[in-house]
Amino acid sequence: MAKKILSVFLCAVIAFAFTSCADSKNDSKEQSENKPELVYNTFDSAYSSYDASAVSAYADLCKAVCAGESNVRFNLGMFDNVMQLFYTSFPLNVLVKDIKKNDDGSGITITYKYDKSEVIKKSDAFTKKINDIVKKSKNGGENERVFAINAYNYTASNTKKTDAENQTVYNTIMTGEGSAQTIAGMLSFILRQGGLTSSQLIASDAGGAGWGVCLAELDGENYLFDPATETIVNGGKQLVYFGMTTEDAQKEGLSDFIYTNKAEAPTCDNPYFDTCRQCKAWEISDDDKALLITQNNDEIVQIAL
Repeated sequence: MAKKILSVFLCAVIAFAFTSCADSKNDSKEQSENKPELVYNTFDSAYSSYDASAVSAYADLCKAVCAGESNVRFNLGMFDNVMQLFYTSFPLNVLVKDIKKNDDGSGITITYKYDKSEVIKKSDAFTKKINDIVKKSKNGGENERVFAINAYNYTASNTKKTDAENQTVYNTIMTGEGSAQTIAGMLSFILRQGGLTSSQLIASDAGGAGWGVCLAELDGENYLFDPATETIVNGGKQLVYFGMTTEDAQKEGLSDFIYTNKAEAPTCDNPYFDTCRQCKAWEISDDDKALLITQNNDEIVQIAL
């Protein structure tokens, strides 16, 4: 009798163990499926002429870095283009110590500055933050002008310009501090993650020093954005330096706008957001169809979105 009871007990324990294991696997699978991801195939529009196969390899590299993986297979004839995309367009490149071509030509081997668990931890925290910013900026809709305004406001009002050396877009996103270049790079990355075409540009300020601005396309038109100056001048709260033309930016003392590959940036000449130059307060209408700008003379002007 005792043996029979023991046998029944052991069967129950084994069944429970299998059930728990299955539940654990299902929970793990569900967590994996719900884990937020970045959009891996977005990149600085300066490199829009690159072949689709190079973009695909770049996306594979970005995904591998987020997972802390060491190997990525692709045709090494594309190596230079893939590296160009990776180091100009993907902020998590700061986690990488080195990338080497495999001797057998099969692809690349990645080494990291941290162990795998730490790489994944940093990647997950970054991914969550970017996803949260994009979601908040889109405000439940797909109006790209609304998204751009909110993303610009988030960037300008949540960053502080510092003169510290070796700033990166990653650090600026995670700490809120950076140079004019990395603040512009932060905005450009957020816009690209939200589906817009954008680039980080290098410009010269009135004194000839380097400055960073963002170029983005809204409804087929190019505009310039200077979130760092917005932060400095207006505490990041206004839209004075949002949606500028090249002429607007030049009036603020900026010149010589070039891409990160040193090519000359296109001229932005659509004055659609010209009213923003006199902005002292703003709000987006409840239906997301209008931007209401209170100008310096207290007149309220409406811009259709």
